[in-house]
Amino acid sequence: MRMRRLGAVIATLALLTAGCASVIDGRAVAGDEPGTGVGLSRDGFGVELGTSRDARIEFFLEPQCPHCGEFFGEYVEQLNDHINDGELTLTLRPVTFLDDGVIDYSARASNAIFLVAEEDGASPALVMAFVAQLFENMLRTEVEPTDDDIAQIANDVGASADTVNRVAAAEPALDPVEMSDANLETMDQFGSTSTPTVYDLEAEAEVDLDDPAWLDKVIGE
Repeated sequence: MRMRRLGAVIATLALLTAGCASVIDGRAVAGDEPGTGVGLSRDGFGVELGTSRDARIEFFLEPQCPHCGEFFGEYVEQLNDHINDGELTLTLRPVTFLDDGVIDYSARASNAIFLVAEEDGASPALVMAFVAQLFENMLRTEVEPTDDDIAQIANDVGASADTVNRVAAAEPALDPVEMSDANLETMDQFGSTSTPTVYDLEAEAEVDLDDPAWLDKVIGE
């Protein structure tokens, strides 16, 4: 796969202050039950991490969105701690509205997230580390990563050789277009049109990410 420039996209997105935005239509029913450890949401379009039934959030992310990357980098350790302590269930819901018909990185990165989550014995920490490294790589490069680049990230965070090979081969884990459409419809139900968006399933409300205590409030501390 040839390498393509992302600099213009990132430069444009950096001007947005509220997040990466998309116009979306439609409705969907949300509120999946939590699974155990690592699994899929009930609709199959989210990767569910954790075991808590008392604190459950959905995180809508666009793999090319710098705001998502900055947010994830800031909170990944705290989120990991709460997930590992059994205090939080986090569902990752990727969307791909920044793909433009030439760049398809968001679809490929989203598919890779599901491939890593499908690994036998996958842990929440493995999936979170993979997503964190995807964002870190995105924030420091102006070139669209190839499938081999994404596979190298999977290898670096400790994914199995089989998973790394599946990522390198871009083996389909799901239809990214169908996934993105469904997750954008769910965002619409929650009243949001930009990423990052975090929705608290217990409070049935979008989380105010400008509140530095938002995660403590979700956990109930």
